[in-house]
Amino acid sequence: MRKGLKYFLGALAGLLLVLGIVTAYYHEDRPKGVEGKEAEALTDEVLAALNNKGWEKVKLLQWNFRGKHYFLWDKTKNVALIRWDNHEVILDLSTVQGRAKTDGKEVEGSDKDNLVQKAWAYWCNDSFWMFAPFKLRDPGTKRSIVTLEDGSKGLMITYEGGGVTPGDSYLWLLGPDKIPTGYKMWVKIIPAGGTYMSWENWVTLPSGAKVATYHKNDLFDLKMEEVKEGTSYKDFGYDQDPFSLKP
Repeated sequence: MRKGLKYFLGALAGLLLVLGIVTAYYHEDRPKGVEGKEAEALTDEVLAALNNKGWEKVKLLQWNFRGKHYFLWDKTKNVALIRWDNHEVILDLSTVQGRAKTDGKEVEGSDKDNLVQKAWAYWCNDSFWMFAPFKLRDPGTKRSIVTLEDGSKGLMITYEGGGVTPGDSYLWLLGPDKIPTGYKMWVKIIPAGGTYMSWENWVTLPSGAKVATYHKNDLFDLKMEEVKEGTSYKDFGYDQDPFSLKP
């Protein structure tokens, strides 16, 4: 028993040491940005490059995150159908209330509440990877300009409220056309500040809005698959409204 505990503590110490080394190697202090008219003008340029006006016209959007979480979002009603494993949640994104099923059977009580909260956490994370550039002016955000080493300008966005991780900051790196090429993150769940992720494989939706379907860095990648915009439930194989919040 003691020998096993000794091995466990040794392995844990080794893991913490590796994590500390990796964090120290990759960590960057968050740069200070300058708020004001220039930051707002750059935000306008990014949104125009991605066709924010087209994004505002999107009614229904489908995608899956890494092949594990399936989403169908009624953007006009702000309700989402979220599936993973053998679970399905219909979630009102404005109230974080909903209904849940497991193996096709309605779930009630604390089990339902747990699934709803899990679906909400999936939504906050996975939808951000799907369309974060259209959230540059969400309530509770601050925008600032950061001058990069090569003299170009980056757009720092800090989320002071909303979602499940308020306080996170993202420094968007932009191409000459103002379409993001990636960002650096200062977020609670990643100990190394300044962690980079690319934004690439941009596709244009029927509405004209552009979304990135692939992200990567030196350690891992994220894929958005089955990305599809529609105007009716039938576009996604449903004869009736799939977003009913009543059993």
